[in-house]
Amino acid sequence: MRRRVAERPGGSRAVAGSGTRVRRMKGGSVSLDLRRLKLRHLLTVVEVARAGSLTRAASALHVTVPAVSKTLREVRTLLDMELFELRHGATSLTPQGEVFVAHARASLEAVQRGVAEAQEREGGRTRSIRVAVMPNVALNFLPAVLLELARIDDIDRIEVVGGSNPTALQMLRHGEIDGVLGRLASPADMLGLHFLHLYVDAVSPVVRRGHPLLRMRARGMPDLLPYTVLMPPAGTIARDEVEHLLQAGGLDRLPRRIESMSVELPRRLALTTDAVWFSQLESVAPDLAAGRLQLLFPALDAPRSPVGITTRPGISLSDAMRSFVAAAQVAAKTQGA
Repeated sequence: MRRRVAERPGGSRAVAGSGTRVRRMKGGSVSLDLRRLKLRHLLTVVEVARAGSLTRAASALHVTVPAVSKTLREVRTLLDMELFELRHGATSLTPQGEVFVAHARASLEAVQRGVAEAQEREGGRTRSIRVAVMPNVALNFLPAVLLELARIDDIDRIEVVGGSNPTALQMLRHGEIDGVLGRLASPADMLGLHFLHLYVDAVSPVVRRGHPLLRMRARGMPDLLPYTVLMPPAGTIARDEVEHLLQAGGLDRLPRRIESMSVELPRRLALTTDAVWFSQLESVAPDLAAGRLQLLFPALDAPRSPVGITTRPGISLSDAMRSFVAAAQVAAKTQGA
């Protein structure tokens, strides 16, 4: 139940029994004395949000449940708002709680990163980054980034994480990785994240040199039906682009296909069989330049999508991650991407 709030002269409000003054400004905003907001308040709120119950949060924080409840009451008094709803022993964030917890989590992560970097500089500890890299940039663009990074900085450990874009973005939100190198995700997946644009890429069908389709002077998408088509799996932005190209080209049903997030598998199949590969052009740039693969429709107006680095706003990047970003920017310009 919400505690009773009493009006005081001068526009301030006080929560009954607390002795804490919260000044209500014009327009309803609150002027908070941040000296009263302690680190333990942020730690408790973030842990209760993560755990989903007072009991689990108390266990993780190594305190009692009454101690957690007391801290939450203090936060509620300081902020003059409810951050959680308690139902059947489980806690859920209120809309204002979701906003506060996002910033509280970012603040704690910034403190942790600051301590880690200070310790690294003081004790000569290992400088490292952990980056999720999508398959479309792992084959050619990432090596160029790493070569440039080695030229401009001396980072002790670089961990490259694979996987799908949604999974990587979830890891990013939880602070498990420093950034994501790949295509711009959907607006829903990008909510609350920052994207640094590097270059644009497009999806287009490619085939091996000497492919039977290349001997057809007038060819279209329906001519793909007798062949196995290599494409990204359903649920990805690249797959949506492939289906758009097929439908726009007059193919009203999907052909026989092999779906894979990998680049190495479809590349090998495209080079050694008559399969048609809908590939992102950056991934096959060296093969196209060498003539090993050829564009099936050179004049195709394929949709172009931004490629870049996704990070969390409000979180200061480590100096090692800033070097990675700088290397990626140089690599994008050097390759004319």
